[in-house]
Amino acid sequence: MPKTAERKRNLHEEKSLVEKLIPFGILAAAIVTSFTAYSEKQKAALKERDGNSCQFPGEHDCGGKLIIHQIMPPKYAKKFEINPDFAANGITICGNALKIVYPDVVNKTPEEIQQAMRTRAIKLNKRQPYWNDKKDRAMTAMVTQNTQAAEAEGWTFPEKKIRAPKDMPEAASK
Repeated sequence: MPKTAERKRNLHEEKSLVEKLIPFGILAAAIVTSFTAYSEKQKAALKERDGNSCQFPGEHDCGGKLIIHQIMPPKYAKKFEINPDFAANGITICGNALKIVYPDVVNKTPEEIQQAMRTRAIKLNKRQPYWNDKKDRAMTAMVTQNTQAAEAEGWTFPEKKIRAPKDMPEAASK
């Protein structure tokens, strides 16, 4: 096989691999964003408020690592210029419950994930929920109840330090 034809084939294979990895990159970025949304102190406070147990409403196969789930996802909240990092937006759920909230990306092929990301972007631009929001009202009620009970016992939600952009040092002094 001539070297130019082989290079073209290798380039096509590399491009194909990159195209297959893009959805995982987008998904990984979304997951990283959600896991870094609250500070570590805030996550610990929310887990304490929730009794260090899964608070997902309804029946499910409870299992997997406990995580702090934002009922209103950060991308969606920011679309409405809402800071998503407030106590009443965070709830402790298990990894299995998270799969119920985001069924469009669980156990899917790269092509299905890529399509899910496109659909999410379209829905986000239309300001429509792009997740399974059927349990949002119940989660919000549970969080409100847990927060009120915890606050009655002296619990407070820690403030998150917001870093000033590097090019705006005057913002850091405010």
